[in-house]
Parts: sequence; structure tokens; C-alpha cells
Amino acid sequence: MAALHLSVAVFLCHIYFCMTAPKEHASGKLDFRVKTSSDGQYRLSIKNITFLTSQRFFVISNGTTYERTNLTLNSTERGSSTDHLLGRYTFTKFTFVVPDFGNKVEAWIKDFTPKPFITFEMLYVDGMNGTRSVDCPPVPYPPTGTFLRCFNQTSAGFPSFQVQNTSTTLGYLNLGGKMVGDYDKQIGVFDSNTPKMTDGIKGGPLAVFDSDGNTILISPSDNFMAISMWHDQSPGGTVNWGVMGGVDQIPAGYSVRVVAVAAPGINQAFSEYGRFLELLYKTKERRKHYQSQDVSLSYLGYWTDNGAYYYYHTEANADGTNKTFQNTLIDVQTYSESVNLPYGYMQIDSWWYYKGFQNSVKTWEARQDIFPNGISFLNKKTGLPLVAHNRYWGRDTTYAKQNNGNFTFVVERILALPDDESFWPTLFRNSKSWGLSVYEQDWLDIQTLGLAALQTDLFLGERWMRSMGEAAEQLNLTIQLCMSLPRHALMSYTLPAITQARVSQDYHLEPEQWRIGMSSILASALNLAPSKDTFWTTERQPGNPLYPDTREPYPLLEALVATLSTGPVGPGDKINDTDVLLMMMSCDGNGRLLKPSHPATAIDKQIIKAAIPSSSGPDGEVWTSYTTIVSDRPRDFGILMAANLSSPYTVKFSDTGFPDSLKSSLVFPFGSPERWQQFDDDHPLVLSNCTQDVFCLYYFSAPETGLNGTSITIFGETVKWVPISPGRVTNIVHAEINMRVGIRGKPGEEVTMVFLINNLVRYSTCKISTSGTAILDAKYGCFPNHPTSSQPTSVAPTSLTTNYSMTTEMIQSSTSHSSASGVVHQKGVLLFGVWLSTTVLMVKAMY
Repeated sequence: MAALHLSVAVFLCHIYFCMTAPKEHASGKLDFRVKTSSDGQYRLSIKNITFLTSQRFFVISNGTTYERTNLTLNSTERGSSTDHLLGRYTFTKFTFVVPDFGNKVEAWIKDFTPKPFITFEMLYVDGMNGTRSVDCPPVPYPPTGTFLRCFNQTSAGFPSFQVQNTSTTLGYLNLGGKMVGDYDKQIGVFDSNTPKMTDGIKGGPLAVFDSDGNTILISPSDNFMAISMWHDQSPGGTVNWGVMGGVDQIPAGYSVRVVAVAAPGINQAFSEYGRFLELLYKTKERRKHYQSQDVSLSYLGYWTDNGAYYYYHTEANADGTNKTFQNTLIDVQTYSESVNLPYGYMQIDSWWYYKGFQNSVKTWEARQDIFPNGISFLNKKTGLPLVAHNRYWGRDTTYAKQNNGNFTFVVERILALPDDESFWPTLFRNSKSWGLSVYEQDWLDIQTLGLAALQTDLFLGERWMRSMGEAAEQLNLTIQLCMSLPRHALMSYTLPAITQARVSQDYHLEPEQWRIGMSSILASALNLAPSKDTFWTTERQPGNPLYPDTREPYPLLEALVATLSTGPVGPGDKINDTDVLLMMMSCDGNGRLLKPSHPATAIDKQIIKAAIPSSSGPDGEVWTSYTTIVSDRPRDFGILMAANLSSPYTVKFSDTGFPDSLKSSLVFPFGSPERWQQFDDDHPLVLSNCTQDVFCLYYFSAPETGLNGTSITIFGETVKWVPISPGRVTNIVHAEINMRVGIRGKPGEEVTMVFLINNLVRYSTCKISTSGTAILDAKYGCFPNHPTSSQPTSVAPTSLTTNYSMTTEMIQSSTSHSSASGVVHQKGVLLFGVWLSTTVLMVKAMY
């Protein structure tokens, strides 16, 4: 089997080698059922196997917890109705009354069969006072940012499920913590021994699944900033959903809505959750629009955040003094132009603005010592728009009225937060004048966990997020969320100008921060582009005192993951140390990113194996992604990456999550299209020896049959990480015994694509016209002109299990950083690359 060897090598190595009576309802074909009884009990099952059984309904009122023993179940009602957004449903409604006070609450269970979701809605009919968790002391004034555990409890429990043993072994994935729930995510067996989950303010969606992948996913469907999950009485115990435990008053008419979504796969359950949210909020198309306008999602860029070479560090002058960031970044742009590296923007991190108490942001304006001529000078000098970082607001921020500023802020002993409708439009309007294009809101976890008001005020969190997101939308800016808790990401679904979110730890802080396959699943379901963070493109970049002994052992893996993420691809290299050829594998000649349509995510079997060790699945990372090109008809193209596998693993089509159009397809390894083979459930793909420095990378394409039985398959631009990308390919037309591909790129750029015609591999080349477009003909090169094209290469399909050998000395790195070397891996030995001609064409097009 084949993979890509990740080592730095000389340019020649690169171009030569790299390539009561209960009531039961069923939801959908999965036989997802909810069974309710008149005494307030309920349970969820799939295929007649109970996954989740209710534990208790409780509510806190006037400082007392009321549950079945001291709460009156006034009535149970069943019926059917229609939701104008979600459709027809059947329901069970329990009405509870709090003794002594008479407060009424309604608990609705709605089954939307045949749609695969069931909602749990708790309505505070009369409102409620004294709802703060009974373990929470009163919050002092002025409040101190608090991490009190009691705030992670909930003021009610509906739904509430037992964490217990069942008739079948169940696993769980509990997303939690920063980076869209990646940092504190937990995975394991869901039973009476399940340890404390990441819950409360940090908590996120909970997926419970069996060894076949049948999954129930539970998550809020509105009021995202105020609703929490609470795992009580662990190990085992119960999981409960309700208003966060720090809130002490809930008004009449307020509701808590939670949805349980079922699917025959974990990835699919998250996708169904996204489709459910789309029925409610209808923001998908608007977000696509803003993502298409987001320069950091469309073009290669340069980054200076944590882990980058110029993070709180600048170039040195000849006399040993330090240059300003202004001059350093201008030099970065000068260098990139000299090596034809087409950056489309620059990111400026937390070093550029004024900080105050506890390193919080005091004034979000450029420091004089950083940009002596002003930040707009950098924008005009380089011609590049800016992605600008911001962090948590401090008590001494100059914008707050409490500090003689112009805007209403919530100000506490450490942190502060804008709470003024005019603040964000004013900030963003001023910032656009100096070149702001993308606003990066970082430190969201600290802002939320460190400000008591965000944990005690029922509405403040939503006001904050909404005012920020809507101001960006009004001014045609976009937003990246960083260090976001799951609740921020969920809230972002309603705010289409929020286009992306970081899903990894900061670069260099975590050696394997490239592992974003699991955390990308939630981001993808929410239509957020997952961001991997910056990276170095070469192994060693000496001279930065922040990273004196740091090396990047896997630059190719970093570049690949960034590209497959569909988020930003932004190196943070030292000047003169960028591997230009490596970066050009991610983009076209203009710097436009060539990425897939769907972010790469971990396959279900990887997650199941991690949760239930006795199940079958890969011991390591196996991710899939795909591209869809719509022209005369939709066409799908698959990508599979594997790394860190401790043992071989056999992949079937049913494991991949690919669209059904790829059920019977051809697969080939990176850089070797002539080594294609059939792929379906009867012809699986064996993955072996897939490590970090020698990872596995495969592409999938379905054959098409034309006149006279002519078979033609497009393999694409095989010198790129994504051979067929919407960034390059605008349409594909199968013309009887031929195929024509609409492409775009930099005028004069030569594009070579690979086709398989009647089992013969053909390389066809076309030069992009002055309009930035061209039509590439599989047989004749550019259409309608027919210059001499590469002759068909008659190569019989080569088994992917054949052994090849080459000595490692042949690809040893030199001291030059001019390029990265890729070699194909075969059963633990190195395979001689056979795609020299294609790579030379790429180099020719670049230079």
C-alpha cells in the first residue's frame, strides 16, 4: 500500500520521488423509538434495543430541588400537531406543578417520525425564582470570575437519562472544552462505570452509540449560550439538560429545547443534527456566501499566531537590534513575491494591540512601537487584507463607560464584556478602514469562564454573540472563533458571518495537534470550516528565542491536514525557510486554495474502536473527505488519509462515509495514478505501515461509460493534495468517448490532469487563458484548440500490495529548504516514484 514519506529533501528528490400503558413512537427507517408512560417515564431505543432510560425530572424553585417525590405531576396528555418549521409530530406532554408556590412547567416529548429526531422541550409557564443550583452560594458584587463547579450543574433536568449498563455495549463521545469541544473531549464505554464527563459551561453534544455505529446524539436546539448538560453522581449516574446552574431567575414563557437525533453512523448523526438546525434557522446558504467572501478560507495566507516564527518575535537588523513588526511583515511579503508564493492575506496576532490588566485587551488599536506608520500602512504597502486577533476584554478597557469610554460594558474585578448595540458596528467600521477582513475572536473560553455574568445572566451570552455576529454581517466582515466552547460554536449556527472555528490546540503546544478528525465532525455539522492553525513547512527554523530547540518533524502532514480541513492554510515560517513547492500543493498559481467540498473527519470505526476497545476498527487515525462537482450531473471524488496506525486495517466502502456514487470506484495512491485498483465492499483497501512521517493517502473516482463501451475516469491534478477541487474545477462534461473539464487558475498557469481511458492512463495539459479559465480535454489538451498532448501511457493496473524498494539514502534531506520530498510507501519500504513528468509540469507552471 502507498503513502507519503514526510521528510525535507532537495529539489531534485522532490520532483523525482514525491508523489400506564406506555405509548411508543418510531422515528425513521432506523426504527428510532421513544416510549413514554403516564407517570413521566420515557426511554429511547434503536432497533428494539434500549439506549437511554429516563432517570428523573427535577426543577429548582426558590432554592429547593423538586423531583418525583415532592413534585406534582398534574396531567399527562398525548396527541399530534404540526410545527411550521419541523413538520408533523406526535407528542406526550407532562404538566408539573411546584407545591406551595404553584409554578407550572410543561415537559413536551415530540416525535417527528419519519424524520430521525425527537425533541424534549421544557416550558416555564409561570416562570421561576430561586433557580440557581442549590450548591451555589450567592454571587458577590462586584462579581469575580468564577469557575465554581456548581455553575456546571443545571436548574432542571429534562431530559434526564441514566448512565447505566444496557443489554448491549454502548460507547460515547462527549465533546467539551475549548476548540469546539476538542480539548476536553472524552470517549469510552457508556455504563455504570463511566467517569465524570465534561459538562456544564464547558460541555457539548453527547453521542451514544453501539459497536455497529447506530447513534443517538443529544444537544440543545436553541438558547445555546444558556443551556448545559450536567453529569451527576458519576461514575455512572445521570446526564441532565437544563438552564446553567448559575441562573437564579427564569421568566414566564422561557423554554429549554433539546433534540435527540438518531442515525446509523456517528458522522451521520452529527450531520442529521446540522440538518435539524437548518430546518430551524435556515442559515446554510447565507453562511456559504460569507465563506466564499472570507479571504482566509479562499487563499493561502501568512500567520503570526502562537507557534509561528514571528509570534512575539521580529527580524534582527544587521546591528543586532530588532526590526519592528511593520518592517518584518513587509519583508515577509517581499520574500514571498520573490519566490512566487502567492499570499492572499496576513494574520496579525495578539502582539499588535494594547493590553491592560491581566494581559486583557485594553484598546483594540495598533501600538505605535509595532506599526510606527499605522496599521493601514501595512495594508497599503503589502496590498494584503488582514486577519486580526482579539482576546478577552479587561476591566480597564478604554471603551467602557466605567473608564470614561463611550459604551456600556459589564465590568467585573478581572474581565469585562461589551453590552451595547452600537459597540460592535463602531469597532468593525473603524477597523475596516485599516484593512480588517476577518475578525479572529480568541480566548472565548476564558472570556466565558472568567466572567460571572456570562454564567449567571440568562440572556447576556446570546446578546454578546449576536451583536458581534450581526455587526460583522452588516459590514461584510467574517469571524473566526478560537478557543470556543461548544456553546459558542452552536450559537454560531444562527450567525452566518461566523465562518470558521479553530478545532486544534495551538501549534507547538501539542505535538499531535494535527489530530482534528474528531473535533472537525461537529464543526462540519454546523457548517463551520474547521481550522488546524499555522505550521512550519520545514523542519528546523533556528533563531527564535521562543522556540530554541523546536523542530517540525512532519511538515507535509501539517500541510495536508490544513488543506483537507477546508479551513485556513497559513504557514508561519521564517523568511527564506518556506518550502514553496510544498505550499503550492495546496493552491493554484493565484494562491486560491484547492480544498475538498467536505472537511476530513474521522471515520466511525475509528471512534467506535477508541470508545469500545473490543470492537473492530483502526488503532490510529483514518479520515475521509470528498469533493462534489456539479455540472451536467453531480460527481463525487473521495479522499482517505491514514496515520499513526499501530496495525493494518482493511477499509470497505461502508466504512468511508462517501456518497453512494462512489460505491463502485477506482482508488489510487497519492502521486501514482497508474497504480489504480477497483474499490468496493468486495474489493477493500488494506492500510498498513501508515505512520506520522509515512502517512497513507488515497483518492477515489468512479468510472463513466460512454459510446461503444468506452470507460473514462478522471483522476485529476495529481500533484495537488486535492486532485479535484471546486477551487480548480468548475464543471465536468462527459462527451460520448471523451471528457472535458472546465478549470480556472492564474493566466499562463499550466494544469495537467490525469485520466484513465479504457485502462490507459493519459496525462493531458492545458494552459490557463488570460481570462483565468480554460477547458481541458482528456484527449487533446486545451479545447477547442488541440495542441499535441501527452500520449496515452499504457500501464496495467498495479497491485497495491506489491513490494517495491529504494534505499533511504536516495532521499536524504540536504541543508536546503527549497522543497519537500514525497515518496510513496509500500509495506514498510520505499516505492520509486513514477510521476516525474507530472511534477516537472507543476514546476514549469510555477516558474
